[in-house]
Amino acid sequence: MKVRRRRVWTWLVTLGAGFVLLAAVASGMFQLAVQAMPGYRADIERYVSQVAARPVRIGAIALTWHYYYPSLDLSQVALMSSDGARPVLAVDRLRLGFALTRLVRADFMPDRLELSGLTLALRLDRDRHLHLDAMEEDDRDDQTDALRTLAGFAGLRIERCRLELRDERRPAAAPLVFGLDSAALTRGLLGRSLQARVTLPPAYGERAVLKGTFDGDLLEPSAWSGHFSAQVQSIAAGPWLAPYLAPGAHVQLSGANAQLDATLERGQARSLQLRLQADAVNAQRAQHRVAWTDLDAQLGATLEDEGWEVQLRRVALGGARGVWPRAGGILARHQAAAGGAVQWSLSADFLRLDDLAPWLSIARAPGRLEALSDATGEVRDLSASWQADEGDELR
Repeated sequence: MKVRRRRVWTWLVTLGAGFVLLAAVASGMFQLAVQAMPGYRADIERYVSQVAARPVRIGAIALTWHYYYPSLDLSQVALMSSDGARPVLAVDRLRLGFALTRLVRADFMPDRLELSGLTLALRLDRDRHLHLDAMEEDDRDDQTDALRTLAGFAGLRIERCRLELRDERRPAAAPLVFGLDSAALTRGLLGRSLQARVTLPPAYGERAVLKGTFDGDLLEPSAWSGHFSAQVQSIAAGPWLAPYLAPGAHVQLSGANAQLDATLERGQARSLQLRLQADAVNAQRAQHRVAWTDLDAQLGATLEDEGWEVQLRRVALGGARGVWPRAGGILARHQAAAGGAVQWSLSADFLRLDDLAPWLSIARAPGRLEALSDATGEVRDLSASWQADEGDELR
């Protein structure tokens, strides 16, 4: 028995070594063929152009083995305009991976794509439509076809990508620069999975880690169903907060991190879980001031067609009058019929108004609520409900 096992192990090692040697010989012969026959390079460029549905220029070509599948490694790749006159996108390295099961059927369409060293300049117009600055008007008709091609890969990976976003609604603002350190999108039997590490613009934070599993058409977010999570580190109180703050209000965050989990059904968020932690939160507008320390808040939300409910499951913080006791609460909004009255309900174990009321002046709030921004004291075991007409301020 031991002799038989030894023989099997010897054969496996021999086959593995032979496979590696064969792959190395094939890669070397391919490299020599590319250097010796310029026409072969042109054939490969034409092939890659067919895959990309657009003219492509390639600097260097190599055949390699990546894990268990062969790949075509292309360096200094330029995606050209429709007429081939100018480069639209430039990539330091592009790798096309081929499944062995396809190759034995003489199917040479790659099923994996890896990009490295890509820079994209995007523009958000006033109608919130996203455009690639390098694309001309007549080229933009081909963007959907190009995206369809990308969506067809079983594996898509991007590394060292720089993303510059310019918002036409704020023409004086500098472009936002995101760094996509790494991102992987894979397609499996049960749907797609996504993982990404993003370096954020300084005005937003330091870094974000995104994960998700979902199904649905990749190019139709309104059809996505699945679960997503995001971790954001060192959140900054930048310009993104401006729409939620009253004029003249200022907010500063120190050591702020967030964890968000969301469940989507056909593009609609149905449940959310949020944990927000911060060493310090300071905000001020005129004489109204907030100073929180050691914030740790855990919230859950459910969203339905008839309304939503937000649960404050736990909150801990140090405020103007010391540390809060254990507290939680629920805020709900429901509307039985479209155009009908809106039912609100609020419950809370504990509220310290000294730490909450100033936000009614700092944040954008209905005028009637801002009048309560000077309230002080403590509220325990609060339970309240009220009704408001759709579109009207709370009353």
